[in-house]
Amino acid sequence: MLILAAIDLLRKTMVFDPHKRISASEALASPYLALYHDPTDEPVAQKKFDWTFNESNLSENAWKSKLYAEVIDFYKKTELQQSVKRWMLTSQ
Repeated sequence: MLILAAIDLLRKTMVFDPHKRISASEALASPYLALYHDPTDEPVAQKKFDWTFNESNLSENAWKSKLYAEVIDFYKKTELQQSVKRWMLTSQ
């Protein structure tokens, strides 16, 4: 039964078109995720995700550069947060 629920959830999440794909709220209500589902602690975003970047007519290399820049930016923010936490722990 759990395997069928997992397959059903995967099938619904792997839809390429975001307008046809299962929402996060619907996915969390899936029987497969019942153990982790807590409606009191699952906030819903106030605004829809902006997919207009998908309409950009960029080359493969431009997409790779954008993705790389995002990864580097995320890494720098994470490193900064970890450095601040280490500093706070050692300065107590």
